[in-house]
Amino acid sequence: MKKIEMPLLLGLVLALSVLNLQAIPNRIGGFVNPAGMRFENFAGQAKVWKANAKLPGKWEDWKDPGIQDSGILIYRLGLSADVFGIRASQVTVQIKDDKILKFNVVFDKNSVRSASLIDQLATNIQSFTGDSGGKDKKSFVHEKVNIQLKDGEDGSVVVTFSPKAAAVVVR
Repeated sequence: MKKIEMPLLLGLVLALSVLNLQAIPNRIGGFVNPAGMRFENFAGQAKVWKANAKLPGKWEDWKDPGIQDSGILIYRLGLSADVFGIRASQVTVQIKDDKILKFNVVFDKNSVRSASLIDQLATNIQSFTGDSGGKDKKSFVHEKVNIQLKDGEDGSVVVTFSPKAAAVVVR
């Protein structure tokens, strides 16, 4: 009898655990749900930088007064996104000739409470990429992507993802 009771008990405990997990609200949400991954993982994929790449989630037309090229389309993510572990205040993408040129992720100055925002982002990006960030700790490389950190307006920080330039072979 004891051999049957133990597996039955374990099965019952497992079933109750699964039921309890289903009752916990999904706190990840935002960009992760439609993409199936965090934003930085999505932007790091080589296929994202090819022509006609699909953008998961809700994107809306956006205008940037700093962009004068009428051939560049700009869209803003209409979902929340935690990028490098910090909630972004805005994520935009620039597209030209059906290819993504870059993503800009803006973090407002109130995004972190302890360290300075740019230092916290640099640490988180370094952890993600394994790259030191160069001498200025603001230029990172991850797989096929360059990641740049820069100070924005009013204490914000902008992180830019762009495709890594292909090496040119001179013959």
